[in-house]
Amino acid sequence: MLLFCFSTIVHVSRSSFIRCSSSRQSEEVGMLSEESIYNLIPQNIEKRHKPPRYISQFKNQLWLEQQPNKTKMKTMGPMKVVIPSPKTYLRKHSQEPRLPEKKSFEYPDGHRLPPIPQRKNCPAIPKHDTKNFIKQNVMRARSAKTTQLPPIAVDTVRGNCQLLENSGLLPKFLKKKEYGKVPSYILQKKAQITREEEANRLMAKDQPQKHTERLSSEDRDHILQGLKQNRDKLYQQFILLPLIIETISQKNRKSTLEQELSRLEKDIMLIETNPVIYIKRD
Repeated sequence: MLLFCFSTIVHVSRSSFIRCSSSRQSEEVGMLSEESIYNLIPQNIEKRHKPPRYISQFKNQLWLEQQPNKTKMKTMGPMKVVIPSPKTYLRKHSQEPRLPEKKSFEYPDGHRLPPIPQRKNCPAIPKHDTKNFIKQNVMRARSAKTTQLPPIAVDTVRGNCQLLENSGLLPKFLKKKEYGKVPSYILQKKAQITREEEANRLMAKDQPQKHTERLSSEDRDHILQGLKQNRDKLYQQFILLPLIIETISQKNRKSTLEQELSRLEKDIMLIETNPVIYIKRD
């Protein structure tokens, strides 16, 4: 009798798949053991050949390496144990340590050491020094100067103190040698300025006056007046600028006016501080 089964493909879990496969194998075994139409068809049953057992090539070497770490009959003991005789029982003081037997001393090199020198042959012992170190230390302590602490001044009731010299209570600066005198660096600076002025005067005197001309006082006052007028005009323009400057043109205008004002101030200061001015001829 032919049995046809139609199976549908469904998604099953792993456990259900294993149960189905095991039941199918049991049916096949039952078909082979019992009378069935499937047994009429001869089937080739392949025999599985067992592979040869693995034997390591380092087996003998490993055995030799483990032998030194092993001890025979360590777990259960030897098979036969020699029973001690009752005549060799434990005696008193037999386990105590004993000194070795006395032997005559012999030098290892075969000869004795030289004898100890006699008292009359010993070198003379030097006499001890009669110096009295205690007395010397006492004299040194008496003659030593005592350490004097620097005087201090107490500022507050809680005992805040500082050196008296730095407290300002003593006339420290009044007793200086340089008190009331001009400092040396100022004298050196004045001498240097005097030398420079003398050198400039001699240089101007020796220099030919062909290419230079002294500026008259009228021209000097006229130039100074014109510079001051220009400064006042620029200062008026600078005052009229807005308080809040936002645009780039306003920023550029402000920086230009500041530069012009600083240049005019320098020129005015130069003319006012130098009463004698020489100009170069064309």
